[in-house]
Amino acid sequence: MKRLQPTKSFEQGSAFQASLKLGEEWKLEPRESPDFLVKTANGCFGLEVTQCQVGPRRRKGSRMREAESARQHWLNGVRADYEAQGGAPLNCKYWGDITDEAREILVDTLVAGNFAGPVQMMRLGSGGDARLLAFETPHTHWEMPGDRAGETSRDGSYLQRVIDEKAGKLEKYREACADVRLLVVADQIYNSGRLLLEPGFQPDLRGFDAVYFFAYPLTVTPFYKLGR
Repeated sequence: MKRLQPTKSFEQGSAFQASLKLGEEWKLEPRESPDFLVKTANGCFGLEVTQCQVGPRRRKGSRMREAESARQHWLNGVRADYEAQGGAPLNCKYWGDITDEAREILVDTLVAGNFAGPVQMMRLGSGGDARLLAFETPHTHWEMPGDRAGETSRDGSYLQRVIDEKAGKLEKYREACADVRLLVVADQIYNSGRLLLEPGFQPDLRGFDAVYFFAYPLTVTPFYKLGR
């Protein structure tokens, strides 16, 4: 069986979970543009899946998401250094700087520590600004909680921004299917995806037959073309 690439796996998982939230059965046929041809009991439609993040964007995407990814990459490096020295599997949460000095202090602290007992919260470094919470577990998990504890935006323009961008490819999508829909995923787990819509908000669908806003993993809000 051909293995799905990470991006396609995300898209397929998001579409499947969205269909469950909507109480509908979608049979997904992966393709490239749009991402899926979806067959239902009532017919079929093309589905493009994309992500929505809050805040400023660069050409390559969200600045906030880029920073979150960089911090997680740094923490994954700490984990690799720690485990290379024989460290046991940990559930590890770290608050602090992501510098070479901080990495060395964190690795040394983890290697020297005993995390088999109760959960430990400790301060690191002479300034005491960095904090570490860790305990042994068979299910390894490392994260930076500061990237998961921000405020939630209610600014629907972030959703509209994504719809506007994807609308430029709508003509191409319609070559696969006349009915084309857009699934926009805002990952509530990270600060960059903390977007919820105000009651009554109505985006401009820009020609899409439907737009589904998936505030993952909470709810899916569908917006349908008038007269549909």
